[in-house]
Amino acid sequence: MDILKRIITMDKAAASRVAAAVEKERKLSEESGEQAAKESGEMISEERKKMQAACEEQQQKLDRKLKEAEKIREERCAELDEVFNSKREQWKSEILDRITGV
Repeated sequence: MDILKRIITMDKAAASRVAAAVEKERKLSEESGEQAAKESGEMISEERKKMQAACEEQQQKLDRKLKEAEKIREERCAELDEVFNSKREQWKSEILDRITGV
């Protein structure tokens, strides 16, 4: 009978140890899952910051190029206005001469 009691006691102790080990594994698994989720969230946040910085840099480059293009357009328009204004009277005379045949 003593042997049976000892076996039963050892079995209960083993079951208790197994339950404790399973609980410990569950907690570790939860903690590692939470840690992985936290790290993943941090990585996503960092990548979003990098992407946002890259987008802002690209937008600044585009804005600079747009300003340069606008400046060049304005300069060319001013040059064309100058040419037109300087040739205006000459062209008027030529047109009138062609129309009137003089």
